[in-house]
Amino acid sequence: PDDRGFQECRPTFFRTGAINAAAGSAYAEFGNTKVIVSVFGPRESKKAMLYSDVGRLNCNVSYTTFATPVRGKGSSDHKDFSSMLHKALEGAVMLETFPKTTVDVFALVIESGGSDLPVIITCASLALADAGIMVYDLVAGVSMSCLG
Repeated sequence: PDDRGFQECRPTFFRTGAINAAAGSAYAEFGNTKVIVSVFGPRESKKAMLYSDVGRLNCNVSYTTFATPVRGKGSSDHKDFSSMLHKALEGAVMLETFPKTTVDVFALVIESGGSDLPVIITCASLALADAGIMVYDLVAGVSMSCLG
C-alpha cells in the first residue's frame, strides 16, 4: 500500500529543534507516519515533598483526530503507547542525575501510516538528547516482520 518493494525500507526523515518553546523536541517521518515529540524539564516535581534520589519520567502519547483514516481511532487503539514509551526510555535516561525533578515527554502522532510505536520511541529519544537530558545512549525503535 505504500508503493515500496519487498526489500525496500520506508523513507525516513528526522529533525531536532522542531518546537522552540520546548526544552527539546524532534520531528520524524517514517513512510507515511509523522510524529512530533516535545520534552519539558527537568523541573521541580509536584511531589517534591517526597524526596527521591532519582528523577521522574512522564510520557504521554496522543493522536490528532485526523491521524488515522477512522476519526478518533488512534486514541482508543493506542492508549498503551504511553506506558510502552516510558518502558523504552526509562532505562536510557540517567534519572539519578536530576533528583526531585520531573522530565515530561509529549508525543503527538500527526499521521499514522503504520509502525507508529518505533517512530515514537526513536523520535522521543532524539528529543531527550536535544533537551540536553543525560542519557546512557539513544534508543532506537524497530518494527520487523518475519516471513516464511
